[in-house]
Amino acid sequence: MIHPGSQETYNTIISQLPENLHWGRMGIVGILGDLAVSSSKGAILEIGMGESTVYLTKLAEKYNRQAFFCDFQASVVLNASTVPGYFGKKYIIRTENEDLDGFAENLVYLGTSDSLFRKYKFPPLALAFLDGDHIYEQVKKDFENILPYLEDTGIILLHDTYPPSEEYTHEARCGTVYKLRQELEKREDLDVITFIRGAMDVGLTVVRRIKENMPEYQR
Repeated sequence: MIHPGSQETYNTIISQLPENLHWGRMGIVGILGDLAVSSSKGAILEIGMGESTVYLTKLAEKYNRQAFFCDFQASVVLNASTVPGYFGKKYIIRTENEDLDGFAENLVYLGTSDSLFRKYKFPPLALAFLDGDHIYEQVKKDFENILPYLEDTGIILLHDTYPPSEEYTHEARCGTVYKLRQELEKREDLDVITFIRGAMDVGLTVVRRIKENMPEYQR
């Protein structure tokens, strides 16, 4: 049985690709993601699945990249898996109770990001999209776990980084992800820019490492 909400999401996004892709909702993730993946040889990683997953699986298929998706809510994955084409290429679903040693396929992981990072050593990443837990401490941990895998030309996208009002700082909405954005903006080893509009108008922050020993890349 096809999950109706997942089917509606898929139909909406597919109608935008590729000619009518726009900045609204999660379209900006597809646009920035395409730019990042097209200029890098790395893989794709998403923590926290949703609308963005359709864009990212299509990018993986377009550029023939290995891709990894993680969410601890099984229903998010199982609902989407009822819709033909939602995940694009073939993806293997694994749970926290299963071993990932030697895994080299496209992965959908049902479990926490902490357990995934403990179990798996990723290839270099061209693009990582972080939209899982909305609590500062966990988002910071995910970010720091991802950063060592990022290629020189790769980027990390952080969602929910610019809540439009104090009401949005509730963990059921944007939470305290904005605190990580504020912290990253002060770091000398990173370039950070935030789009206030697009991505559901709650902020999308782009982060890349500044190349070392190259004066033209320094601040």
